[in-house]
Amino acid sequence: MQWQNNGETYSEEWRNECEARELLSWPLAARRKQLALVHEKRGHEAYLKLTDEMTRQWKVARTKQSNLSSNNQEYLQKQKQIELI
Repeated sequence: MQWQNNGETYSEEWRNECEARELLSWPLAARRKQLALVHEKRGHEAYLKLTDEMTRQWKVARTKQSNLSSNNQEYLQKQKQIELI
């Protein structure tokens, strides 16, 4: 997967993106615990920024998955049509 960081791996935005990606791979209970710690240690603004990034990444992944699913359905439909000929 290609990330849009323009080669910069030292910025706050990149750190936030990586942290969000990592947290999305965790089980829900652990993720919630970590987000509570972020809120406690870094404040509400940092918490919101992180959860917004997690939501953005989740939506992107969900859209890609949906597109793959619809492409697969189209492929299967074409395959059935060919079998009828």
